[in-house]
Amino acid sequence: MGADTIAIHVGYYGKLSKEEAYENIKKNFLDVIDKMKSHGIKNVKLGTETMGKVSQFGTLDEAIRLFKEIGVVPYLDFSHIYALNAGKIDYKEILDKLETLKLKHINAHFQSIRWRPAKIKGFGNEWHHTELRFNEPPFEPLAKEILKRKLDITLISESPILELDSLKMKGIFERLGYDF
Repeated sequence: MGADTIAIHVGYYGKLSKEEAYENIKKNFLDVIDKMKSHGIKNVKLGTETMGKVSQFGTLDEAIRLFKEIGVVPYLDFSHIYALNAGKIDYKEILDKLETLKLKHINAHFQSIRWRPAKIKGFGNEWHHTELRFNEPPFEPLAKEILKRKLDITLISESPILELDSLKMKGIFERLGYDF
């Protein structure tokens, strides 16, 4: 299919501690990587998508740790990060963390999102994806940060109206001076 990275929703913590879940997920990824090698699959990477609920494995730090330990790449969903952080996002901080990994290419999703407060103070849970017009999180500051850093990034819309919102995102990049 020509994919370079597969975005994977890894799973839920369930009754496991975060560390137990991490070790279990790491072991299972290593098994999948071994199976991929035995079948000659080598031109596609596995990616841990950042998730938007406190019950789900896939914080940015967990994704970065998996990359450092076994090479499974972080697959960013900026809106999930926003929801998990109860409506807060710092694009610069996120991209600074990724910069230390020296990735040649970043894969990411973006859409507006509705979220609800989690039982854990200071956190939120993704409720549902919405159209870009709701501006939660705001897209333009992300576009500015991407252009400032000259990132090689694939940014996929997961909006309910993905084609229209993809064109809106493209228009924002063009207005900021990017030439497609």
